[in-house]
Amino acid sequence: MFNDRLAAANRLSKVAHQFYFFQSFLGIHNTCAQQPHYYFHHHAHTKHLDPSITKLVKDFILDKNDFLQKHIQTHGSLQHMPLLFQSDKKMVLEAVKKNGCALEFASEELRNDLQVVLTAIRQNGMSIQYASKSLRLDKDLVIEALKTAPQVITILIPELVQFYSNHTSKESLSSILELFIVHEPKVFKFLPSHLHDLIEPSRVLVRNGMLLKYFPRHVKKNYAHVMEAVSNHGLALKFASQKLRNTENVILAAIVNHDAALQYASDKFKSNEEFILYTMGFTRGRTFIHASEDLKKNISVINQALSYDGMLLQYVPDKSDLSIRDREIISAAIQACDSFETLQEIISLVTVKNPSLIWNDQDLQMDILMKAVEHISSSNIDLFNELSKNEAFLQKAIEKDSKWLAWYDMNSMSREQLKEMISKYGLKEFSEKYINYTSDYDLVMHAITTNGGHNLQYASESLRSNLEIVNAAIENDASTIRFCGKTILGNNEIMKRVIEKEPQYFIYGDATQLLSNKEMVLFILQEFKAKKYHPTMDSVLIKLLEGLSEELRNDEDVATLCADIRSGLSLHYFSPHIRSNLHVMSHAIANDPFSVQFIPENSELRNNFEFMMRVVSLSGQLLCYASKELQDHAELVFQACKSCSNALEFASLRLRNDFNLVLKVVQLECNTFNSVLAFASKELQNNKEIVLNAIQRNPRAYLEASEKLQADEQVAMETVSQNGIFLYFMPESIRNNLEVVLRAVENDPWSYAFVTSDSIRNHEQVIKIVGLELIEKIDRYDQDEVFRMRYLALYD
Repeated sequence: MFNDRLAAANRLSKVAHQFYFFQSFLGIHNTCAQQPHYYFHHHAHTKHLDPSITKLVKDFILDKNDFLQKHIQTHGSLQHMPLLFQSDKKMVLEAVKKNGCALEFASEELRNDLQVVLTAIRQNGMSIQYASKSLRLDKDLVIEALKTAPQVITILIPELVQFYSNHTSKESLSSILELFIVHEPKVFKFLPSHLHDLIEPSRVLVRNGMLLKYFPRHVKKNYAHVMEAVSNHGLALKFASQKLRNTENVILAAIVNHDAALQYASDKFKSNEEFILYTMGFTRGRTFIHASEDLKKNISVINQALSYDGMLLQYVPDKSDLSIRDREIISAAIQACDSFETLQEIISLVTVKNPSLIWNDQDLQMDILMKAVEHISSSNIDLFNELSKNEAFLQKAIEKDSKWLAWYDMNSMSREQLKEMISKYGLKEFSEKYINYTSDYDLVMHAITTNGGHNLQYASESLRSNLEIVNAAIENDASTIRFCGKTILGNNEIMKRVIEKEPQYFIYGDATQLLSNKEMVLFILQEFKAKKYHPTMDSVLIKLLEGLSEELRNDEDVATLCADIRSGLSLHYFSPHIRSNLHVMSHAIANDPFSVQFIPENSELRNNFEFMMRVVSLSGQLLCYASKELQDHAELVFQACKSCSNALEFASLRLRNDFNLVLKVVQLECNTFNSVLAFASKELQNNKEIVLNAIQRNPRAYLEASEKLQADEQVAMETVSQNGIFLYFMPESIRNNLEVVLRAVENDPWSYAFVTSDSIRNHEQVIKIVGLELIEKIDRYDQDEVFRMRYLALYD
């Protein structure tokens, strides 16, 4: 079908003298694009093509559009397409999806089409150069292009400079360039050098320190800018001034970011042993690579480096007294190996430099063998059996890991020798191979008293229920209760001894018996209290609370003790009756006022004036848990607001509209993120006396005032006197009021950014207060940026 005809046409193209006409028949040349059939007949007769060829090509022309569409989808090429295709949005979109630079051959209309241009840019940022001029100057499109092709700025910069020079100030050109750099720091290196002075170095260097290379000398000498650069990319130290490459703080900041930065530090630091040893601590020894040659021959420096990474052995000089041949160095490298593969690399490295060294040193061979065994699976029994035949190896292996005792013949030992081994290594390694030892009272008791109570777990079932054995184990380590027999776990006296040592170990006892026994539960809780309960014990105490019997969940003594230990949070596990108990809840709020949240909603305790007065005195916000009646009690509400002025939020509507109460509350307020005025009634938010009093304590109250008062000059004046940045929130009429503006810039000169009237911005008094230098800096930012910097910084 179509593909068959395409293959045939490709074969035809090999006929050299007909190739040009074949291309013409396909309509690829624009000159014949609109009338391909006429062009075909004309050349077919004049050049006398073979009839079979002409028929095939004529049939092919019928599928010309399909062929071209397929060509565009496959190659994204528009260069030799008919004008009809270069003006077809669907075809052009297909092309630029495959090849963004195909935009060059799209029609003028489509090169001004946002969708087409954006699609092209996302495929290849360089394609923005082919967009219409208006779109080439669109900052959002430029930013999108810079993401994939920062170098395109070199093509766009002449137009950008001309545009911003003609339409805006020099500062606007600076801000637009900084905007591009924020999104793609590499843009900076493609800017002409005469534009570098427009850019604040910090904006660039904190994003790409390596761009320090392109800054003038005075920036490379600036401590702050160089610190920003090396903190972002340590290797930027290469471009710092000689003086700063000899400054310890700068070098350390660079090395923290990239250990190879040491190579650009001055020789003074490369040869400073104390400095190199210190930096190796946080670079895993990597600064050894760039240390001076003398330090690389220093045995203490070498050993310290190899303790971090054995592969650093390759950087030890070959020809020195402390060279690669030094056994101590090689041994340190072997000990630092963290995998079998690294060990193999170390052995290869040593063997290449001195082939006979390893094979002539039995101690070194043993080091290698021991390190190799660490990384060999213990399931390889045959290998371990073979290794255990070597007495010297076995002795050394046991010293490193007691698991090798399993390959040691204990039957050949005397009783005293056996006890000595058990004292040193415990029962663990004997418990399977020499099971009779685990039933030997004398050996088990000896293991527990000399090697630790944990050996109880390797004793036989009968000995784990033996009172003398268990008492000895618990005396040594209370946690060994978890290895005891079931009969022991139900013994209250044994459990009390354990709980006295570590109350959390009650979990290993018989839970059903323990947690239904009031005496034992109170004993456990008293021990928790005596041991000064810490939140890390939460999970254990929760298990106790979850396991309590129904009877104890309704017990006042248990609940009171829980409230004393874990605050009111523990009351969640008790009955509503207990959570309404005045005595219990008084203990709870003394420990944690927020325990009041666990009082049932219908409980009379929420309507108890004296109790709730104690609660809100501790935390005013807890007024929300008081009854509706108490939320309408002026004395209680004011007491809550004295603790936290925002408690007014939970007062009744009547009290939120009470002039005297609200006035007293706003006078209590401190400068916080929220203003209590937000919780006053709409009527009082429109009361000038209330609003002015609120603003004097917290300028944010301005935001809660009615629109009428926000446009009031006296209210505005009071607000900017407190914080000039609030000019940002004020209506146009206020921002164009000279007196208000003067008061605002006196409080904070940055509020100049929010002045919209040119006459006020250029007013002599305003300029005098703010200063031309700061005005120039402020104008680099838009109003929202200034607001975020100055206002949010105060409240974050």
